Amino acid sequence: MRVRLIDPLSSAEIALVAKRMLETLVEVEGTERGLQVHSIEWLEQRVRWHLDAASVTGLVLVAEDAGGDIVGHLICRLDNRGAVPTGLIATAYVLPAFRRAGVAHDLVDRAHHWFRAQGAALTSTWTSGTNSRLISLFEKFGYQIVDNGPNGVNGTPMVKLGAYLDHVPIRAT
Repeated sequence: MRVRLIDPLSSAEIALVAKRMLETLVEVEGTERGLQVHSIEWLEQRVRWHLDAASVTGLVLVAEDAGGDIVGHLICRLDNRGAVPTGLIATAYVLPAFRRAGVAHDLVDRAHHWFRAQGAALTSTWTSGTNSRLISLFEKFGYQIVDNGPNGVNGTPMVKLGAYLDHVPIRAT
C-alpha cells in the first residue's frame, strides 16, 4: 500500500475522489438522503478547492494498492481561524474490499504528520452520529466526541471528534 498526494492535474483522479465522496454519503446516509446532500459537480469543486493554495492550506491524499489502483482517499485542511491552529479531516473513504487492512489508518496517520508539520495543535472531524466505523477508527487515535449538532444541509445528527495532536499516536514515516 502506498499513500501519496493526489495528482492535482489529473481530472480522472479528482473525479474518482469526488465519486467516492458521494459513495460515502450514500453509504452513511442511505441512497435517497446521500444523493440529496451534494451534487457530483459540487464534490469535484470541493476536491479542487482543497488543492488551491490561494484558497486553503489543504491536502488530498490517495492510497494505492500494489497495482497502482486508488483504493482510498483522505481530504484535510488547516484551520487558522481560532486561537490554536487545527487540522480538519474533511472526508475519508476506503473501498470496502480494502477495509480493515490498515488503509484508513495509514491515511489518517499521514494527515497527522502533515498537521504537525503545519503547526497544528488540535485535530478534528465531523461525521454522522451513526457512522460507527469512522467513529471507532478515530477513537483508536485518541479522538473523543467533543460536540454534536445537525448537518446544515440535511439535518442529519452529526458528531465532532477531536484530539490534541500531542496525544495522538503516530508512526514514523
